Amino acid sequence: MNANTVPALLVAAAASRTNAVAMRERTAGLWKETTWAAYLDEAACVGMGLIGLGVKSGDRVAILSENHPSWLVADVGAQGIGAAVLGIDPDTSSDHVATLLKHFGVTTVIVGDEEQFDKVTESRSRLAAVRTVVVVNTRGIRHLDDASGADSVTVITYARLLEAGATKATEWAGYAAALEPSSVGAIAAHVRADGNVEEHRLRQGELVAGGESAVRAVGAGPHDEVVAVMSLADSAERAISGVGSLVAGYRVHFPQSGQLLMRGLADVQPTFMHASPAFLALIAHDARSRAESTPAVKRRGIATTLAVLLLLLPGFLVKGFGGSKALSGRLANIGLILGSAVWLFLYHRPDALPGTVPGLKRFAFTKAMKRRARPAGRGIADLRVFRAGLVIASAASIVICAIVRTSTPAWLRILIVVALLGGWILFGIFSGLAVHPFIRRRYGLGRIRSVVTGEQPVAFDVQSFFSTIGVSLSTGTLDANGFLIGLEGVHPMVVGGGSK
Repeated sequence: MNANTVPALLVAAAASRTNAVAMRERTAGLWKETTWAAYLDEAACVGMGLIGLGVKSGDRVAILSENHPSWLVADVGAQGIGAAVLGIDPDTSSDHVATLLKHFGVTTVIVGDEEQFDKVTESRSRLAAVRTVVVVNTRGIRHLDDASGADSVTVITYARLLEAGATKATEWAGYAAALEPSSVGAIAAHVRADGNVEEHRLRQGELVAGGESAVRAVGAGPHDEVVAVMSLADSAERAISGVGSLVAGYRVHFPQSGQLLMRGLADVQPTFMHASPAFLALIAHDARSRAESTPAVKRRGIATTLAVLLLLLPGFLVKGFGGSKALSGRLANIGLILGSAVWLFLYHRPDALPGTVPGLKRFAFTKAMKRRARPAGRGIADLRVFRAGLVIASAASIVICAIVRTSTPAWLRILIVVALLGGWILFGIFSGLAVHPFIRRRYGLGRIRSVVTGEQPVAFDVQSFFSTIGVSLSTGTLDANGFLIGLEGVHPMVVGGGSK
């Protein structure tokens, strides 16, 4: 079978990466993995189950769902039997859903949950062509059996669809092998403001070319990690998370929506992803809000004071109470050890002391947010040198104080105190640089190579934010058929408040 169609790509991927993980879904705080072999088996069951429902080659099958592994599985499974898949954004209104289903003569609709199910049932009287509704998550649908039969529409669960297709799943590969690159595999459409439908019918060869183009544009490989952020009904997201994963073999992750999406990004730390300008603006706004949420007094060097007190207090106390010079010197050594250790610990764990040191972290956030934008990556080398120098200096002071058994020379104590104080001062000055890796990790951008934004414009302040923290934004270009054909980098600079 030549891998010139989307189903053929899945067959080839399952043969070469049988037990490798293809997709991961976050459910109840845990990640559930799906291998390439399981991906193929489930797609075959979906395809043959649809045939059992009367779906034929050339029919229209719609998917109306939030991002979920079953979205990709159903997409490939339906395409394998020659059906054309219409992806509908889950935020689409019920009226527009009815318009799209009626316009394309959709016969079978796969819905994700109760909300999407209601959108279809509300307009069932207008949808004469719809014969079957398949529900993935039935939670909240109390009378699923009662919905069946009304208006000659059959309602079944996704699990029953898989069971029905499992008996003939081995036949799906034959249908997929007979598929031609010229066959229509997907439909990208939306309802314009004037009520008319704008559509792009994507042939199998075009879908494959779009996925290959996306993979080449970002340099993707089997070790990459991707999070499906945008709706899979979006052409670029389908090219990256859907077809692109079949081409390159990277893993696609499906965290839950809302705040759990942010947590999922932080867990996965993807290497590239597709995100809308609105989602990028949300990240930038959240980071700035956190930076400004604490009074200025708490954002100052509380940890600096603590470290210096530990450095100086033991020796001063002993000397003030008339203690011996040797004891004073030994306690001064202990103070130096503790002070240096505290400095190191707080530098790497600024959230260790609740209510106080988090202010230092927010102070660093504020510094980072106020820095002028610079091309992505500039200053990262200086940051590594800066961090390494501070760590080496503090570690050296601990070692020196630990091996000196008598009083540490005064000049050495003064030098260490000045070095640590200077370190905190430098931390305040360069905190914009020092906090950038932390910001990237917090929002799941620690390993990111590129964020593909599509054709929509990104606000300049959002571009500046991501450029400042060293994240590259790339604008994906969509051709007339709606698939990704190339990327252009976005690297803003701010000079005197203007753009250049």
